[in-house]
Amino acid sequence: MPEATSHDRPKTSYLDGAASMPPLLEASQAAMNALAEFADPDALHERGRAARAGLAHARGAVAAAIGADPDEVVLTTSGAHANALAVLGMVGMRPGRIVLTSLEHSSVTEAALASGLEVVEVACDEQGTLDIERFAALVAQPGTVLASVHHGSPDVGTMQPIAECARLARAVGVLFHTDACQTVPHLPVDARALGVDLLSLSSRKAYGPAGAGALFARRGLSPDPLLHGRKGVRGKNPGLPALAGMAAALTSLRPRIPDLAGRLWALSQRLRDGLAEAGRVLGHPTRRVPHIVSVAVAGVDRETLFMTLEDRSILAGEAATHVLGRAGMVHPDEVVVRFGLTAGTTDQDVELVLEAFPDAVDRLRGMAARAAVSARNPAPPAGAG
Repeated sequence: MPEATSHDRPKTSYLDGAASMPPLLEASQAAMNALAEFADPDALHERGRAARAGLAHARGAVAAAIGADPDEVVLTTSGAHANALAVLGMVGMRPGRIVLTSLEHSSVTEAALASGLEVVEVACDEQGTLDIERFAALVAQPGTVLASVHHGSPDVGTMQPIAECARLARAVGVLFHTDACQTVPHLPVDARALGVDLLSLSSRKAYGPAGAGALFARRGLSPDPLLHGRKGVRGKNPGLPALAGMAAALTSLRPRIPDLAGRLWALSQRLRDGLAEAGRVLGHPTRRVPHIVSVAVAGVDRETLFMTLEDRSILAGEAATHVLGRAGMVHPDEVVVRFGLTAGTTDQDVELVLEAFPDAVDRLRGMAARAAVSARNPAPPAGAG
């Protein structure tokens, strides 16, 4: 799958796709072309109509990608914006309780905390899977107004039983949201089949440009974009170029998803198998997204590890260690390196990681051990004895 590349940079293995995917060439071109449609989409003149048509096209592309209708799509500036809109835009000023998992993206958790409602977290096990019985009990408690569970963890890749969670929430009249930013680009996602009320996606995680996202809100729901109770108001849309790029990326991805998912699954499995001795490979071994492999390592300096990997032409990401630590999945002295594979990841990229990562960890652990010995046994002052 072609990607936008910069020819003036040295060859590196970009493996931070869980944070931001390289835009497809189709997406970059669509964004550039949309710069010409600069007019206010509310204007009645020709330019305004062209801008409105661009927004309608973007909304339609999102709807087609997730099995929704265009009028069920709210265009946003990012996946984080969509998450916040799903939480704050739905609870309004009502009292009550929000149920989350312990591994939600910070944009979901922070929005829930900002709502002023009681926030209750469902624990996840050592592989990142939520306790479904505990979830069922919490959503059934009186006063629960919203539950949010990620479709695929951005930190360890574990996928949750979203259809089951949505069914449990619906049975007791609780709105249900899922953050699908990691799954929409790489797996078939059908919002209606999942049974969710709200679903978020991100342009830059779907091989589109930064600056766009979307929220599915099933018909009958109207999230408040102003976040203070003006129900039914959709508000201004984000910039058309980013939305046009997102639309092009989602349209291009749809027929390629089966092949892309299969190829990335095979590559990520090789990484999981090959890195098991260098650290603890996190996440569920099979119920996972195809493109994320996170490895926790102890006994190394965090910044030095990432600098060493970059020196070896590997651009990796870091999982949200504070989230994983709070969930009990990592220890305070561990660093979690997250490899986010992309459509452009090759066998050679994987082989480079398998060769360089264990060696880098061993060398840094050796340096740390020698430094610890020196600290315990300082050299005598010059001239002593």
